[in-house]
Amino acid sequence: MSGIVQGKVAIVTGAGSGVGRASALAFAREGAKVVTSDFNDAGGKETVKLLIEAGGEAVYQRCDITDEAQAEALVAKAVSTFGRQDCGYNSAGAPGTALLTPAIGKDPAARSHMEKMTLLRRFGEPGEITNAAAWLCSDQITCVPGVAFTVCRGLKSRQLC
Repeated sequence: MSGIVQGKVAIVTGAGSGVGRASALAFAREGAKVVTSDFNDAGGKETVKLLIEAGGEAVYQRCDITDEAQAEALVAKAVSTFGRQDCGYNSAGAPGTALLTPAIGKDPAARSHMEKMTLLRRFGEPGEITNAAAWLCSDQITCVPGVAFTVCRGLKSRQLC
């Protein structure tokens, strides 16, 4: 991919670590100005530092997305900083990841068992998810209106994901 979201303004929640951070990096790599958010200030600020060091434009806004006022403030930050919001990627509170990672990370047999239960027979990598997110926010899919895509890390056991 090369510049598929060039000049767009993207909000990425949960950007303090993991898939959220990888998503923020992917959006910036593809040319977006990125508003990162998390409730982990240290992680969120570190992501912005990484984005800027890589040549991107980014700001951080602390946000608990379950709080409507904070979510509205996040959008307001995008508009006040970059003039608008074009797209958003919600990685905050992604189900399964936070619960599974500590449990399977310590037990190779458990990880192997979980991987065998997924459709892909492996866990997806963050980059596989982030590339799809950037593409879905690009102008390359102008004739795909009103469709919901599930892009998972292979956690949807024996389901198309």
